[in-house]
Order: sequence, then C-alpha cells, then structure tokens
Amino acid sequence: MDLQQLRQAVEISPDNAPLLVLLGNACIEAWNLEEAQNIFQRAITLDSSITDAHIGLAAVFLRKGMLDDAFKVFGTIDTSGSLSGRGHLVYAQILVKLGRTDDAEKHYDEALRMDSQTKDEEIERALSKTGRHKSADTDAPLKNYSMTHETNDTDINHLLSSIEEKSRAENTITFKDVGGMTEIKEQIRMKILYPIQNQSLFEAYGKKAGGGVLLYGPPGCGKTLISRAVAGEIKASFFNIGIHEILDMYIGNSEKNLHELFENARSKVPSVLFVDEVDALASDRNYLKMSAGRTLINQFLSELDGVTTDNSNLLVMAATNAPWHVDPAFKRPGRFDRVIFVPPPDLEARKAILEIHLKNKPSEKLDISLIAQKTDGFSGADIRALIDTASEIVLEKAMKKGTVIPLTNADIVSAMKKTKQSIKAWFESAKNYALFANQGGFYDDLLPYVGIKK
Repeated sequence: MDLQQLRQAVEISPDNAPLLVLLGNACIEAWNLEEAQNIFQRAITLDSSITDAHIGLAAVFLRKGMLDDAFKVFGTIDTSGSLSGRGHLVYAQILVKLGRTDDAEKHYDEALRMDSQTKDEEIERALSKTGRHKSADTDAPLKNYSMTHETNDTDINHLLSSIEEKSRAENTITFKDVGGMTEIKEQIRMKILYPIQNQSLFEAYGKKAGGGVLLYGPPGCGKTLISRAVAGEIKASFFNIGIHEILDMYIGNSEKNLHELFENARSKVPSVLFVDEVDALASDRNYLKMSAGRTLINQFLSELDGVTTDNSNLLVMAATNAPWHVDPAFKRPGRFDRVIFVPPPDLEARKAILEIHLKNKPSEKLDISLIAQKTDGFSGADIRALIDTASEIVLEKAMKKGTVIPLTNADIVSAMKKTKQSIKAWFESAKNYALFANQGGFYDDLLPYVGIKK
C-alpha cells in the first residue's frame, strides 16, 4: 500500500494499532515526521505491547535530532530478546550518535544476523574507526571522516556537484507553470522579485536584495514548486538542498556541509537557496538536549546573518509544514523576516491545477469548474492523486478493450471516492497554535482558514 491508501485504511479502522504502525513507517519514508510521531504515539496508547510502534517512534526522534528522547524510548522496551532486525538497527544508529560504539556494535551485529541485507554505511564507518568492524564495502574508498572536522574536500565537491546537477534540472519553471496562487505570487513579487530586479531603486532607500523567506502551510500545497518558480522568474541559480545533504553523524561535519552550501550559493548570485522541511535543521532549541543540534542551529543562524560574508543577491527560501517547531531566533529581522502562508488552492487555483494535470490526457467533455467545486479542501497533491487514480480507472478499461478511452467527468467523480483530503489533520494541529501561540501575529494569515477572527 502507498501512503494515501494507508491513510484511507486508517480512516476506516482508526483503532487498528498494527495498521497505524504501517502508516507511521510510510510517513517516515515520506519524511512526514510530525505525522509519523503522532501516529506512533497513538498506536502506543492503543496497545503499548507493540514493540514496532516504539521502534518507529524512536526512529522519528532520531531523524529529528532528538537523541535523548530516542534513547529513552528503548528504555521502555526489552532490547535483549524482543527486538526485530530493524529495532536493533535503529538502536545501533542511536548508540553510535551517542558515542557508545561498544553497545552499537552488539546491536548492529544482531541486526545483520537477523537480516544479512541490513547494512548501514555510517555505522560501519564509525565502528571501523575503532578497529571493530570492516566497512560495508571493503573495495570502496572510505571517506575521510572523523569525530571532528575532517570532511574530505573531494566529498564536499561531489556533494556540491550533485546538488548543482539536480538544481539545474529543477530550474526550468516560472510562475506560469504554477496553478493559481495569485495572491501568493503577488506577495513574492513585491517582497522578493522586485528588489532583485530593481536593485538600484531599493538601494536608494537603504534596502538590499536577497534575505530570507519562510513558506509554511499544509503539505502538498506547492511550497517547493513556488520556490523553484521564483528562481525561474529571475533567472537565478537555484539550489535545492535536502536535509540528507547537510546532516552528518560526525561532530562538526554538518556545520561544515551547511557552510560550504551557502558559500557555493554566494559564489553564483543572484541565487536562490531552498531548504525544504527546514524545521529539521532549525528546531526550537528549547526541545534540544544534545549540543550537536544546537551547534548546527547556531551555524545556520550565522549563515543567514552573513556576519563574515556578503549575502547580497542571495535569497534563502525555506519551507515547513510545522512552523511551530522552528526556533524563534530564525524569525527575527534579517533572517526569515518574511513569512508567507501557502494555503490550500482556492477555486481558481484548483481549476488551473486540474488543467495542468489533465493536459495531454485523452478526455471528453470535462467540466473543470464542476470538478474544481467538488475538490474544495483538496491540496495540489490531492488533486494530482485524484487525476492519477481516474487515469488508472480508465486505463484498466482501455487495456481490456485494446483502444484509447477518454477520461470523463464520471471517471473523475468515481475516483473521488478513493481519494481523501490529506490536510485535515494539519489544520487541526495548526488551529491550536493559531489560538495559543500567535505572538507577534505570526499566524494571522492562517486564522481565516481555521475559523478564527482576528
């Protein structure tokens, strides 16, 4: 089952703890960490004896950098005889990051014994440093890692090269390729594009082009897409930075990776540096007990401030589904001082998105306006899933008849029964923050969408 199908199954059977564990693991794969954490906690509440739910929760904490919390989870279960191979692997990953290589080796070996295909290159590097374990691939050259700042320049260059190659492939769209979002586009034009396109005018008023912009909103509503379109509009270099390209298990290397990525973007201005799921790199330090996470956050803040460098014409855009987990320091002037809420698509936006996804598909007398009205509350990703499902329905008929059959309104309406809204849970969580944590009007743009008046 894919993620959407699992969500639908849980809606039908909300108290099925094993099913919740499957959904939680799928959310981890999609890096929907907040959703995964809520799901595993719910499964544990329903049945605390399900070890896989505890393991899943620990895996979420591990990915969020909450090592103390991840370690504590394993303190609540029997780690000697009841763990699965994945459980031993997750525990070994946590122990390595905590520097407990003796215990990590024991659980990693057990994971390999239970599943010979289970290998973790980072764990093996850490253990090989102590002389305890061979690398997963003895023929491959090991990276020059250490527990301090010793990242090989070749590794950094390879990282930068791969990011640039990926970013060039993505930097091919403009606002015309983004369905709807008229108000968002205008906000971005005024706050981002015009300063870069009219630098001399803005400099006359003491304003510099560039800066930081934080996009937040429910998942699947176009935050990444609009960021790519910004770069396309100003013909700027676009650097799409993944969390995995920054985080490193060895102390100091994550900070070095982040600095090199910023330096690379500064060398190619005007440029847009985009960081998705930024809450994983900029978590509220009140919830971080490990100094490593705090050090990375401080490095990130330093890069945004440009204390020792010039950030002119460098636009840093970040997106998050969980702005309430972002450290308040990132929202101060000069950092992510421009915050834009990206809502679900309105009627006109849904029409535009439908037209984009129906383009070049065989169709017959489609009433786009009617379909758009029926998809109120759908995210852009939900609409794409809807059209994909409808296409699969028609394709099955076409394969049986051996001829092309056009999509109809009836096919899409039929597909709606199999496609559910994915953002209801997000708004339920967001409403609490809009009510009780709206200091400085941070969530003012969100208020109308959760039924709250200013």
